[in-house]
Amino acid sequence: HPAERDKLERGAYLVVLLGCGSCHTNGAFDGAPDLEHGLAGSDTGIAFTNPLGVKRPGITYPANITPDAETGIGRWSDSQIANAIRAGIGQHGERRIATMPWQGYSQLTDDDVDSIVAYLRSIKPVYNEVPKEVQPGQLAMKPFVYFAVYQSKC
Repeated sequence: HPAERDKLERGAYLVVLLGCGSCHTNGAFDGAPDLEHGLAGSDTGIAFTNPLGVKRPGITYPANITPDAETGIGRWSDSQIANAIRAGIGQHGERRIATMPWQGYSQLTDDDVDSIVAYLRSIKPVYNEVPKEVQPGQLAMKPFVYFAVYQSKC
């Protein structure tokens, strides 16, 4: 069906444009993305607290956003996926995903979000369980990166 094809093409375009694979693909942080398992999550985490001020920062690992039912978003509803994109809300309505850039994505149109959801549902499911979130003060067993934000003090 042409309308569905257009929706999937738009979703694919938006996923590339928004850089989803930059975080959600293993190896992308190292400059060697595993393109055979694109969007299946990363075992390199992102610190959500400052590792320069805390020896053991909190770390989240980018989720598997393929439609795998066990380790990905295969069991998520369309509205749960849309909430993760637009508001950084996890599957069960829990707190905001610490490193998800939802503030920018909150301005996406309904059609854009619907296209992204449709595209993510259409890709190959990949079984890939990412590491669990590491709370501040805990020891991380996997590597992580940190995107620093600096603010002037008055």
